Amino acid sequence: MPSFTDFGLADAQDRSRLEFDAMSSGFQDLVAWQKARELVKECYLLSGGLPKSEQFGISAQLQRAAVSVPPNIAEGSGRGSQREFVQFLRIAQGSLHEVETYLILLVDLEFASAQRVEDVQDLRRSVGRLLAALIKSMLPVAQNQKSST
Repeated sequence: MPSFTDFGLADAQDRSRLEFDAMSSGFQDLVAWQKARELVKECYLLSGGLPKSEQFGISAQLQRAAVSVPPNIAEGSGRGSQREFVQFLRIAQGSLHEVETYLILLVDLEFASAQRVEDVQDLRRSVGRLLAALIKSMLPVAQNQKSST
């Protein structure tokens, strides 16, 4: 599981800085956002090698799911509360599950090699772990915001 050092922070005492930075348009500094951008690139590269007949099928669906992850991280960070940020991070997690499914289908349909897909799956898992850690770091605060509204 990623720790605060994975977010570029020295230790758990910097938790408040993590939460503040993520909420104040510092999304570009979040490792989860940076890795999600890498995932988008890899999904586009992978889908570019698919048959033309899949241009509007699985290729477009994979791209759509992957490309939604970084903007959800960014949009959530710009919201007014950590509770809303967590909500958008969870939406990003849902998109990662879509990506996972499309990647599995690429192998099932023999559109891509299992090894190439596994490399992208590794990156997807990394983004998922980072999102989970970010959510976990904000959960107590986000739950308190929910109960006070």
